[in-house]
Amino acid sequence: EVVEPTWDNLIHHHFLSTELNTKDGSTIGGFGFGEAVDVAQAAILRFPFERRLQQLPTRDKDRFDQLRLQYGAKAANLLMLSEMVEDINRLRKGRFFDVTIEVPEFQVVPVDSYRAWRDGKLIDDVLQPYFDWASALRDNERYFSDDPYPADYIVRSSAVFSEDGETVTGAGIYHSERVHGGAAFENFKDAVTRVYESTDSPQAQAYREQHGIGGEEMGLVIQRFVSPYRSGMHGQSTEGYINSRLPGVPDLMEIVTETSRNFVNRSELDFFIALDADRNEDAFRTVHHFLPDQYKVDPDLPIRVAQLTYAVERIWDRNVQAEFVAEGHTIHFVQVRELPAKAVTEAPEI
Repeated sequence: EVVEPTWDNLIHHHFLSTELNTKDGSTIGGFGFGEAVDVAQAAILRFPFERRLQQLPTRDKDRFDQLRLQYGAKAANLLMLSEMVEDINRLRKGRFFDVTIEVPEFQVVPVDSYRAWRDGKLIDDVLQPYFDWASALRDNERYFSDDPYPADYIVRSSAVFSEDGETVTGAGIYHSERVHGGAAFENFKDAVTRVYESTDSPQAQAYREQHGIGGEEMGLVIQRFVSPYRSGMHGQSTEGYINSRLPGVPDLMEIVTETSRNFVNRSELDFFIALDADRNEDAFRTVHHFLPDQYKVDPDLPIRVAQLTYAVERIWDRNVQAEFVAEGHTIHFVQVRELPAKAVTEAPEI
């Protein structure tokens, strides 16, 4: 049956197939009409989107190194990512990115404060401004009340040499502590002390020795705590982490939540990156290496996270690892770092 190739016919006649005749006279067959339409839509959107990606600023490595020495690597990464948020969100013009990236509010404490603490010279007056800032954070959605409540915040480690670097991540080595909104200054100070004390814990010393790293110094990140929640009747988790390339299988992106582990084909994502996950379910069906289990994760969540990770990766000009908490169409990136090169080494083919 010959069908007039109008857009509506192409979309609705999924039971038919089409052939493409190439300029060299060969024929490519096997495309369903619906798939051909998806490919055409992706191609139409991909070119201007690529131009916008090319306009993204790139991370200044020299400036990062300067910030790392002053505040630690985690703080340096967050400072630079927060400066790029508006550029990434501007990619949403037209149909691009039905999702917004945010970095929860944070303050950074310089390494000088750790040195003063180590030498027994850190005074309360130095920590007081950071406590005042954290105590002023408000959570308007807490308890479903219109009255703002003091927001929880987290005191996070930001080691200089052995955390979030090119060759080491330091994941789980140093301490971070959540502080409840409304807590007293002494609670805040205790949290800072516990993070500082973790700098030379037996675990940290063994880790640094394993990686040939000598002494360490510690900055801090004080960040508003974004409360994860379970969505849907099955309690799907909305927080997790991303490896922009799956260790051992670099053709895949890995997106993990507390209830799911998802894999995205990077080659497919690269082509369909500009499409809206909510409105192009057929196109995105081919992006997942395995289809998401709807009982474990919102099927759109991995794609929204993957889109933003793709942009962050372009800015960093590196494979990246990030931690996120999703709130609907807003994805909070609470941490980002380079993915160590050795983690991306391709595994032997099986």
